[in-house]
Amino acid sequence: MRRSFEAHIHPNCSQLEKWRYEIAEMRAQNWPYRKILAWLASEESTTVGRETLRQFCLVRGITKGKPKQRPLPTPLKPKKHRNPKKTPVFEYTDDGPIELEDH
Repeated sequence: MRRSFEAHIHPNCSQLEKWRYEIAEMRAQNWPYRKILAWLASEESTTVGRETLRQFCLVRGITKGKPKQRPLPTPLKPKKHRNPKKTPVFEYTDDGPIELEDH
C-alpha cells in the first residue's frame, strides 16, 4: 500500500506563495490590494492583512500594471555555489615542482 504525504513547506515560506502567479497576474491587470484580498478570502478561504500582501508583492517584484509581454516571476530556485578556486597542477621533478596547467 502506497502512502500519500503532503509536501513539506518551509516555515519561513509565505502562505501566499501558493497563489504567487495568480497574484502577479491580478497586479499586472491593475487589481488593487483590497480586491486581491477579497478574492483570497472568497475563493481560497485565506485571510491575510493588506501589509502582508503588499510586502509579499514588494519582495517578489510583483508590481501593478506591468506589461503582459514581461514574464511572470519564476519560483525561487536554490542558489548555485560558485566554483571553488582553481588549483594549479604540479609535476615534481628533481629540479622542483613544474606547474602544468590550471584546473
